Amino acid sequence: MGNNEKHDTGPINVSERRVALEESDHGSSSVAVQTRTRRLFSLPQLFSFSLVYMATWYCVASNMYFALANGGPAAWFWSYIVVAVGALCQAATFGEMASIQPVAGAQYYWTWSFAPPRWRRVLTWFQGWFTWTGYVALLTSCLNGNTVVLEGMIQVAHPEYVTGGWHTTLIMFAQVSFCSGINLFAFWLVPWFELLTGILNVCLVLIYLVVLWVMSPRNNPDIFLVSSISSGWDNYFVSANLGALSSIFLFCAFESVIHMGEETRDSKRAVPRAVFWSVATNIVLGLVMIITFGICMPSTDILLNSSSPLVTILLNTTGSSKATTAMVSGIVVLGVSGNMGVVSSVSRLTWAWARDGGLPKCFGYVDAKRRVPSRAILLVSVIVLLLSLLNIGSGSYIALSAIVSLSSLAIYLSYAIVLAVALYARLNKSIEFGVWHFGRAGTFINIFGLIYTLTSSTASADGTKYLIVFGDSYSSTGFYIQGGYPSASDPIGQPDLPGSTTTGGLNWVGLVTSELNSSLILTYDWAYYGADTDASIVYSYATYCFDGQVGEFESALVPAPTEAPWTADDSLAVIWIGINDVGEAFWEDIALPLDAIMTRYWGLVEDLYDDGLRDFVIMSVPPFDQAPVFAQQTASALAGLQGNISAYNEALESNLATLKSNHSDVTARFFNTSSYFWTALDDPTAYGATDATCMNSDGTTCLWYDDYHPGQAIHKLVAEGLVSALDFF
Repeated sequence: MGNNEKHDTGPINVSERRVALEESDHGSSSVAVQTRTRRLFSLPQLFSFSLVYMATWYCVASNMYFALANGGPAAWFWSYIVVAVGALCQAATFGEMASIQPVAGAQYYWTWSFAPPRWRRVLTWFQGWFTWTGYVALLTSCLNGNTVVLEGMIQVAHPEYVTGGWHTTLIMFAQVSFCSGINLFAFWLVPWFELLTGILNVCLVLIYLVVLWVMSPRNNPDIFLVSSISSGWDNYFVSANLGALSSIFLFCAFESVIHMGEETRDSKRAVPRAVFWSVATNIVLGLVMIITFGICMPSTDILLNSSSPLVTILLNTTGSSKATTAMVSGIVVLGVSGNMGVVSSVSRLTWAWARDGGLPKCFGYVDAKRRVPSRAILLVSVIVLLLSLLNIGSGSYIALSAIVSLSSLAIYLSYAIVLAVALYARLNKSIEFGVWHFGRAGTFINIFGLIYTLTSSTASADGTKYLIVFGDSYSSTGFYIQGGYPSASDPIGQPDLPGSTTTGGLNWVGLVTSELNSSLILTYDWAYYGADTDASIVYSYATYCFDGQVGEFESALVPAPTEAPWTADDSLAVIWIGINDVGEAFWEDIALPLDAIMTRYWGLVEDLYDDGLRDFVIMSVPPFDQAPVFAQQTASALAGLQGNISAYNEALESNLATLKSNHSDVTARFFNTSSYFWTALDDPTAYGATDATCMNSDGTTCLWYDDYHPGQAIHKLVAEGLVSALDFF
């Protein structure tokens, strides 16, 4: 690419470049005339860079929940094999391209070089933007993901720790500052840091293998022949293909090291080898760990009802929260290393795209002293820092969700374009291969890689329905939309199923979304711990009471975005509010301001009607007076509490009738939760409990998770009753 000439809609003077660039003395392409960076990376360092970024061996455990729920161990294992072959074909073709042109621009540069002349400019333009926006989104997603792992590790050691919000933002700030600081002021450390963490990566694999195989109970090897569906799909083929998405994401952005090509010694040989063999190594390590986790994991039911399958497996194996924390801490270090690598990679892509006219040329600047693209590093860092602010909870955080959700789609689109133009060049014999290629077999590899990319980049299903939940801790899954929109592979959004609940596993929301459904349910659970109707009427410490939750829903989903195209016909709003209205009035020893609460409650329901919702379920206040926390209360005090519960429920039913009479297009039902609670309370031993008041944070051996919240048995009864009463699920 030329240095001074700029086209309006394409790379600088790129049309004057030969398809096969001339070899320079150090083995890189003639793009070196523009390159003022140092060639610091050797093949082992670049290989470690890619190995640690993907770290497939532990990511398979992080993503295993959805694979197990959609097809069981058999689908998890065999879909991984198919995905692995497809990813290896992608890597092989990309390696061939990198051997010809190992440049920071990679995908868009290759598109210009090999695309049909008629379509070259427009394809290059779209390719550049797909790749750049995909990588910025990927960096945000990786930083957010490692933060979630770190917060999960903190929660293992300190259960009282509250995740999300400004905590998440500050941790992301710290990671971005560290990774960007090293990239700016001590970039010479990055190759060595990646090499050391590559060694750590191998050591951790060995540690996990030894601990799991020595200390864990064993399943029979035939577990990988077990097929099951826990997600509610009737069609096994559809379910298993959706489960395969968890494996597909493992290899997203596998080519990140190619963007470091202009800073690698002997790049035409080192870059393709690093790309291909790091993918191959990660495939092997991932397969070994799938077999290990499959043999050493507890039952599928236990994993599907846990907050983190990996942590559950480690706790089940070691029996120690300290040992589990120590083992997970190694993964956090690998995550930081991977994020440092992504900062390096995306900043080089930014630098190249600016250098070639896609972004303002000022971001193509290379610092003369440190020899790094400092402005490009600062640009991507500032973008991620600004996006991380959206974690704090403003309604504007919908933007972060859209960007995070963009990464996989944009990157896979960029892959499809490269594979298509590479195949075109092969068939037209207009390509001169580099020193690393697959000969005639490369054409068949290219074809399979393209087919795999086109078929795996999206997954959809007919009959998608949207469940919109408002409530308190009895309903909350800890959903935060900045983690991404719910999808077929992630039906409750973030955190992953079962979410952060007060049951020790799936609550009623998770059950109707992932186990008791017969269609795809995407759930937006706005429920928040401690919520009542409005904190200005009855005090609540909750960040979002019912009024705030409605505001969050409106900010994120009204009007319906393309990522969540809900309509009145395919959406159901379930409202389970009132426990804290009644409960806080009891604890504060004040009269229940029922009229004020109902006026506000049903005013909010009218707001939801105006937003376009037409199908409502109003859930009654349950007999929470039976919770262990009330065991020491006097009979008269309990009688007053029970009277308020009854009055609240009667008011709900009365106002519901008014809503239906005012709006003929509304479908609204009152769902009495009381009978489901009493089914378990009247016969606790039938549900695994010794009595009606025992509590245990495992959520299964007692009826109560703690002194205020019911465990999984009661939630399952409520969920089954709700599914039976409606034809929605």
